[in-house]
Amino acid sequence: MIRSFPPHLYPVEYFVLLHGASPLPPGERVGHSSLQQSWGVFWHILIKREEVIAMKLVKKGQGEVEAAKRHFGQWGIRQISPKEGSQRLSVAVSHFLPQGGAEMYASPTERVYFGISGSLMVKGKKGDEYLVEAGDVLYIPPGEERSIETVGTDPASMLVVIVKLD
Repeated sequence: MIRSFPPHLYPVEYFVLLHGASPLPPGERVGHSSLQQSWGVFWHILIKREEVIAMKLVKKGQGEVEAAKRHFGQWGIRQISPKEGSQRLSVAVSHFLPQGGAEMYASPTERVYFGISGSLMVKGKKGDEYLVEAGDVLYIPPGEERSIETVGTDPASMLVVIVKLD
């Protein structure tokens, strides 16, 4: 039984270890459709564009530090995104200093904000206001304009999940 896997790409040899036979020379990779025909649904689930889609764990403190566009007094740690192998999903933890926030803008993506600590006021263009505190979840549909500002004198943090639509 295989107990550990190399990150991201799994050659067909791992299929050999699991099932005892390989239709390919060592090290050769096969695309999705031919494997689906040869090996059935098992490979259809695991293979895409000559790569096996695998779970990915990003530990606390890992990720890429970035300042989001149109934000101020803010920095984030992007942990999952298309740059790291996701197809449509980005996940980051955003930290806002007191008086930090984001200017009014819209995005073509779906977003979910999950409050981790502190308080953030998210304001819509039509005057609607949402106070996001620890444990709160705010869904923002594509094209919805909003601004963000830190409430009070404590820093605030939130988990940001962004889904790029097809």
